Amino acid sequence: MQMVASGYGVTLVPEVAVDVEVRDDRVKLLRFAEPQPRRSVGLAWRRTSPRKADFHALGRIVVAALQVRAPRATPAGRPGERAARTGRIG
Repeated sequence: MQMVASGYGVTLVPEVAVDVEVRDDRVKLLRFAEPQPRRSVGLAWRRTSPRKADFHALGRIVVAALQVRAPRATPAGRPGERAARTGRIG
């Protein structure tokens, strides 16, 4: 983020990190136009893994956490929106 703030780069920042990263006035927040990029996260393991029950438990915890945590609405109205950030413009 230091290079972005110095005007030498751009980066992608997850929506959940925007509040922390916006602290530097030299960094400008830009949002993607529609359609916004998205990502999926998966959990995989070997069929023969002796920890199959542990992985199933972890999956249930992740799903439960996502259901409990209400999506935070963004200015564009899309939960979980990613942001593009650039250094000084002009």
